[in-house]
Amino acid sequence: MLPDSVAIKGGLAIKMQRGELGTRATSDLDGVFLRDYETTIAQIREHLKSDEQ
Repeated sequence: MLPDSVAIKGGLAIKMQRGELGTRATSDLDGVFLRDYETTIAQIREHLKSDEQ
């Protein structure tokens, strides 16, 4: 769902790699923009629109 210009980090990243057991990830999402902020936000909005349909 996220464009390749965003990196997931923190507890959620560990949970995605290792699964539910043995992790205590919170519901927040820690991320880093690897490229242009405006372009990345536009890509995320496009992904969200396509998920709604």
